[in-house]
Amino acid sequence: MRTIPDDEYEAWAKDYHAAGILIEGRQKAQAEVAERIEKDMELIGATAIEDKLQEYVPETVQALMAADMRVWMLTGDKRETAINIGKLLFFDIYILVLCVALYKRQSAHSCALCQPGMELLTVDKETYEETCTKLAQLAERSRQLEADKKQFALVIDGKSLVHALVGDCREPFSELAMRCHAVVCCRMSPMQKAEVVEMVRSIGNHVVMAVGDGANDVAMIQVCRDAANVGIGISGEEGLQAASASDYAIPRFHFLRRL
Repeated sequence: MRTIPDDEYEAWAKDYHAAGILIEGRQKAQAEVAERIEKDMELIGATAIEDKLQEYVPETVQALMAADMRVWMLTGDKRETAINIGKLLFFDIYILVLCVALYKRQSAHSCALCQPGMELLTVDKETYEETCTKLAQLAERSRQLEADKKQFALVIDGKSLVHALVGDCREPFSELAMRCHAVVCCRMSPMQKAEVVEMVRSIGNHVVMAVGDGANDVAMIQVCRDAANVGIGISGEEGLQAASASDYAIPRFHFLRRL
């Protein structure tokens, strides 16, 4: 919160209006004007919503990984949420993060987006060439970690995946992802989830099991509904769409352990 004197606000409002009617560079100009007034604020409160994992989910994921299965989490959640969930699921694992730059590096550390045991690589320019370059750097880093016999996971966002799944980017991305012990893809569209599953299916002789609980997971589950792969739907709070589209339906995630 901040109390703004009338004369200061009136001068600022004129500048903001002028920035808002620009034909070119409008968004950047508005952001610059907004920065002038969005300062010296006093925090008056905060709210938080806890979205708990189902019981026994971490133990089930660890059991799958102990059976030499590679676990990928494909989610529409934002990056911070996905990373925090990933840390609950994948214990004692080094995390490589590739994402479009939304924060300055200092901000990423201060908001705990980047923590010890994590390596943050940002795509500063949202282009195909930039994404390919960063993927090549991460692939080289993963080879070093593998040589040191360290377990590592990859976190990548949907905007980076737009380029990572096509053209010359696809091979270094698939090589990197298949080398990881776990992969977290965040801010994904339903179609991107299906594309990632299809990519894994197309590499080698892997058998893929796609598990989902919502309507956003239907396309991904349907990709796996053939003789060699399995689509599993979890019925519950998110509805029955995923369960209806699956080969097998279960009421809780931890039932996968016995299945």
